[in-house]
Amino acid sequence: MRVSSRTPEGEPLECRICGQRSFVLLSDPPRDSTCPNCGCLAWVPLNLTGPISDLPVDSSAVTSVVNSIARCDNSRSVSAILNSGLREILRPDGIVIWVLEGYYANEVRLNPIAQHGECGGQSFARELLSMRRVKTKRKDCVEPFKFSFGLPWQGTSRAIGAIELSYARDVTEDCEKIIERVAGSLAIVAASKFCRVN
Repeated sequence: MRVSSRTPEGEPLECRICGQRSFVLLSDPPRDSTCPNCGCLAWVPLNLTGPISDLPVDSSAVTSVVNSIARCDNSRSVSAILNSGLREILRPDGIVIWVLEGYYANEVRLNPIAQHGECGGQSFARELLSMRRVKTKRKDCVEPFKFSFGLPWQGTSRAIGAIELSYARDVTEDCEKIIERVAGSLAIVAASKFCRVN
């Protein structure tokens, strides 16, 4: 039986049923497809051994998030759109957005306004706010490897919060630059809007 023909795009698959090797386009998630040779359902596991080397960013998706933020009329909507936009575009395993609530007994009070997956605690966010610049940290002492990217969330001249994105494995230098550029651009737009509607 001839099921289908494929051009060599997509990801490599070796079918466990018929043994045929081919390239397939996977659903995302859950990374499944059908074998072009026998038609059986096949699953392709994530490669969690090497660093993330490819992070294709769709510029129209970034524009869409910016436009959605521009139409917001309250701070909760701004944070929700920023959170979902960063998750969709940069695909982190974890994200948390902290907002500065003020000082209490000479200590910065932070409130998480959006969170998904696992990230570090307030200490990383405090560090970002005190340094006022982007920081990355890598932790390879536990499984799995963890890469965290954080940036202070700027509103005009003051930092009103911090964003942390975490990945279950390291990222290459090129991907790190993409993460910084996209997250920074969206954060600037969101922070300026957040200050006006808050």
